[in-house]
Amino acid sequence: MRFKALIFDCDGTLVDSERVGNQVIVESVRDLGLDLSLEEALEAFTGRKMTDTLGIIQARLGHPLPKDYLHTLRAQMAEAFKTRLNAMDGVHELLKTLKVPICVASNGPHEKMQVSLGVTGLLDYFEDRIFSAYECDSWKPEPGLFLFAAERLGIDPAHCAVIEDSPLGVEAALRAGMTAFGYAPRGDGTRLRLGTTTIFHHMDDLASLLC
Repeated sequence: MRFKALIFDCDGTLVDSERVGNQVIVESVRDLGLDLSLEEALEAFTGRKMTDTLGIIQARLGHPLPKDYLHTLRAQMAEAFKTRLNAMDGVHELLKTLKVPICVASNGPHEKMQVSLGVTGLLDYFEDRIFSAYECDSWKPEPGLFLFAAERLGIDPAHCAVIEDSPLGVEAALRAGMTAFGYAPRGDGTRLRLGTTTIFHHMDDLASLLC
């Protein structure tokens, strides 16, 4: 393999949580009077930190969100993840074959990743190599999270590859001086075509691209 470490995004890359999580958002804002389709939610919120997501929702509503909205939303998401979440197709098979250090780097908090990776049986692949933007106070598209992950792994950023499903994540990887692979399981990946990013559509295809 031409890379010394692989950094995986979590939501939408390892676990099929973007659709589940955004469906919960759609249902929750409907109760507040905002009609939003799942596709609109995916377009607006995929890859964003929660603070920005809440800001967009509030702007569209035209009034402040209830004080307990975030707490309630996270509880609803956690419950949905426990019952509806799956690993992305081919992820288990891919991770079993990798011979270089791997980690997860997500805009989401550790608590969320522990649930999603645990429910899908992926937690043991990563052990203590799970990094959150909340640890380093840097959210994608800023490069800080990926640089933090590389430092913790002890690998030069130039020798790291990042696997991402969102434009914000791809931008962060490129800004960190890393090689980006854009994962587009449900489309042509047009939104991920930034710089030298390589697009792929199934985890079965990634192993050969890493060589």
